[in-house]
Amino acid sequence: MTVLDFSKKAVELAMKLGADEVDSYSSLSKSFSLQGTEESSGFSDRSARTEISRGLGVRIVIGKSVSYSYTTSLDENGIEKVVRRAIDLARAKEKDPEFRGLPEPKGITKVEGIFDERIEDPPLEEGVQLIDGVLAESMEKGLKSSNSFLSFGLKEVGISSSSGIDVEFKESFVQQGVYLLSEKGGVTSLGSSFSEGREVQLKLEECMEEALEYSEAGLKVEKINGGDWTIVFHPDALAPLMEYGFSQAIDSYNVQEGKSYLSGKIGERVASEDLEITDMGDMSSGLRTRPVDGEGVPTRSTEVIKDGVLLNYLYDSYTSAKENKESTGNAARDFRSPVKVAPTNLVLRGEESKSPLEEIERGLLVKGVMGAHSTNIATGAFSVSANPAYLIENGEIKGQVRGCMIAGTFEELLRKYSFQGGEVIQRGFLVAPLVVFEGVKVSV
Repeated sequence: MTVLDFSKKAVELAMKLGADEVDSYSSLSKSFSLQGTEESSGFSDRSARTEISRGLGVRIVIGKSVSYSYTTSLDENGIEKVVRRAIDLARAKEKDPEFRGLPEPKGITKVEGIFDERIEDPPLEEGVQLIDGVLAESMEKGLKSSNSFLSFGLKEVGISSSSGIDVEFKESFVQQGVYLLSEKGGVTSLGSSFSEGREVQLKLEECMEEALEYSEAGLKVEKINGGDWTIVFHPDALAPLMEYGFSQAIDSYNVQEGKSYLSGKIGERVASEDLEITDMGDMSSGLRTRPVDGEGVPTRSTEVIKDGVLLNYLYDSYTSAKENKESTGNAARDFRSPVKVAPTNLVLRGEESKSPLEEIERGLLVKGVMGAHSTNIATGAFSVSANPAYLIENGEIKGQVRGCMIAGTFEELLRKYSFQGGEVIQRGFLVAPLVVFEGVKVSV
């Protein structure tokens, strides 16, 4: 049986047992990971790991009561148990007067680049050789420690509903990265580089080069004064800020409950006039590109901000029905969780520079932040530690800066957007190159 067959079976059984509506999301995920560590002290480690995850989640509707339940037992007994449990929960729950019904089938979006057949027979031997090569080179260069990893993942998804939705698709993922620790004169410096994509491509050598650059750049410590700074955010740092400071603010659940600082601001300028942000669920090869969302609604592109003006929030079928709108195809779900709203591939566009660092007379390159999860979504206020961060002078990285904090509100940050440039990469939902903001408050 395929994952879609399991979902169909759950829907059929639920309807027989008294559900008014039902949908089911089932998935099978497999991954194979390689990892290696080498330290100057002599410690050495190599490991390989295989993981398999499978399960089925059902959403049961009785009247206007909605319940969720899941199982990891994809046999007749397991499916029957989870369906009966969800039906009992629905009968016991209070009604939701805002619930308008599950979405109707509307076809699928034709997407490209989300599954590479080579993932079923990945180049493991070559991967082992690359990891060994990275670790050996690290020790030859006198680094204190080195860690390198490579992971191949395959996921099959099947979604079925009583309204007639029946969709299945496959996804592939390749993750790889290098982490280097250098030490010189009592100063330690961590350099890292990470890559994630759909296509089976080995990029550990490129990751090694970038990680080494950051590791070497941080061996000199620079001191700065607090004040308003030009900040260059690497996607590694901007992604968590965007997650807690922006994606939750355009989540229609938060907007409708008045919890977002962007509530009621459609048509208003909330960012620099040079900034555009688009949620692209149909982007070729995007990490969150799929033919349908977690409810089986076709994915699409949604302009969120254009010329600095807020145009749209992101919706699933529940929140869109409350406003008599169409879902934007942003229902996120796995078999263990209820449906929630989440961005797909959030693409930043604006004024471009081929070499953004070269245009910075004096600023900070921020490659990581800590504390983004504490952002107040009602006000957009955030305060994060910039780590690692590097001083830029006349277009060159001079050394690492320790102990600096970046604070403000996220709407203020969006208004301070200046330009962007360099290689476009994806971190989670964020698709962006280096992004430059002017006049950002920094304290030390």
